[in-house]
Amino acid sequence: MAISKLSLLFLLATMATISSSSSAPQKSDPLQLAQTATAVSLANVQSAASTASTLYQKALRSPRPNTKTVKALKDCTELLKDAVDNTKYSLSELKKLKGTRPGPSVQWRLANVQTYMSAALTKEDTCTDGLKEMGAVVTPVSGSVRKAKKYTSSALGFVNRLRDSYH
Repeated sequence: MAISKLSLLFLLATMATISSSSSAPQKSDPLQLAQTATAVSLANVQSAASTASTLYQKALRSPRPNTKTVKALKDCTELLKDAVDNTKYSLSELKKLKGTRPGPSVQWRLANVQTYMSAALTKEDTCTDGLKEMGAVVTPVSGSVRKAKKYTSSALGFVNRLRDSYH
């Protein structure tokens, strides 16, 4: 599920509008915004995981593979697969909130989503750190993961705002 930069900019502009006018009636649905941002994050993490996996497989087939690069790509691929799982879980939990009322079970579910989105972000960070530490010059992976980290961070912000709205 790819989303255009224009769509993301629209989401961000919507949140900025809501934030700048707290007394204005909120026509935006914080749950829908969190779900959409998380879906965008998921698409980007999946893309980064696919890129890492493809390059890992190519590195393994190389006549003289660079062991540091292969190790970094293997670790990165595993971390990104975990980040995909964390983000999928988060999106699934957010979808279960439709039509629910504030209460302890909603707060618990949102706390779980925050934890899983934070874990996804940590795994993305660990991937890029590992590439740097190993001296692996894998620009397509680094760029793809940097992009995914931005979307994951934004999605986590939407989730945090959603949790605040349920208090």
